[in-house]
Amino acid sequence: MSRTTVSFVLDGRTEARGISPATADRVRSAAAELGYAPHRTARLLRAGTSDLVVLAVPGTAPLSALTLRVVAEVTDLLSLADLHLVVRRTTLDRPFHRAWREVCPAAVIGLEVPAADLEEVRLAGVPAVSFDVSAFDEAIGTAQARHLLERGHTSLAYAAPAETHLAACSDRRLAAVRRACAAAGAPAPAVVTCRLDTSSATAAVGALAAHPGVSAVCAFDDEHALAVLEGVLHEGPFAVRAPTVLQRSTA
Repeated sequence: MSRTTVSFVLDGRTEARGISPATADRVRSAAAELGYAPHRTARLLRAGTSDLVVLAVPGTAPLSALTLRVVAEVTDLLSLADLHLVVRRTTLDRPFHRAWREVCPAAVIGLEVPAADLEEVRLAGVPAVSFDVSAFDEAIGTAQARHLLERGHTSLAYAAPAETHLAACSDRRLAAVRRACAAAGAPAPAVVTCRLDTSSATAAVGALAAHPGVSAVCAFDDEHALAVLEGVLHEGPFAVRAPTVLQRSTA
């Protein structure tokens, strides 16, 4: 049996090369017995292409449960085409152009990538697409506020993250909460800032004492929702008057 035949079988090109099923089975059985595994680097060098797809995520985007689920689903879909996903966070120290150039990918998926940067990728012959997540943030804030307002709450609060890299994302969600409150004739939401620690969460809940009408809180995300709940448990007497409903973000 020739090396070429073996190569075609292991590359999955038996039908195109007219290799019989019996011959293909013999090759696969021998490969299994020998513990053969394809050499990824050698294959890429021979093909002259990459099997990596870069997902460029800005450092301002929260890595939430939903984000991780999307990454998992994209990974599964790419695996059907023998492609592998590489997630790169873009920051001032590691800008977008470094995120993809260092990998030499087969394609690039970006979040909020400037048009000029996206065009640079395409000019290099790499397929690229970018998604604007601002509408997603606005939808989250709107859904949170409407959910609570429709259940009879007439005065809301918003628990914002103290982390500066989340400010842009949080501001979009807060703006949507404010618009939803205004549309329903409700007062603008009280805003408290909360870090992911007990003392900060307790202080945030305590600050709501200045807003006795507040009966529900829209939290930036799941982690900050849990922080506010912990603050309620530690605030003491105010816990009795603390918001009875905590609407968390699903992002």
